[in-house]
Amino acid sequence: MTDSEAAPVESLDPSTLDLGELASGFAAHMGLEVTEVSPDRVVGHWQPRAELDDADGHTHRGAHSTVIESLASIAGAVWWGTRGQVVGVNNNTDFLIPESAGPFVSTASPVQRASDQQLWMVETTDPAGKVVVRGHVRLQNLETRV
Repeated sequence: MTDSEAAPVESLDPSTLDLGELASGFAAHMGLEVTEVSPDRVVGHWQPRAELDDADGHTHRGAHSTVIESLASIAGAVWWGTRGQVVGVNNNTDFLIPESAGPFVSTASPVQRASDQQLWMVETTDPAGKVVVRGHVRLQNLETRV
């Protein structure tokens, strides 16, 4: 964190969230299940479906990017809380080593949080615990106007 970190007016209470609903739609299609949520960390477990493989038999890189964006957005929204919503403005994903078919664990942690934007790092590990993919997602904070 940096000195510019802004304290949220009121983070969302993770105990009130339905974890099954957090990864819905496209992220659920990737096989993502959110298993831990707090304003400072979000964890998802996922087993990619076989039809998400690329021509080389690895999980398509877009699936990894989707999971990274999804977890960072959930984390940022929980931290930003009642002030409004967040939207992704940049997703930079690095594919570090060829990965297995999963299952994977992806963990989002804050790098910087301020009143206008947030930066989250998401690391994805394989069954052996090796980091196979790392991404940074910048979120724009949008305040609700009354």
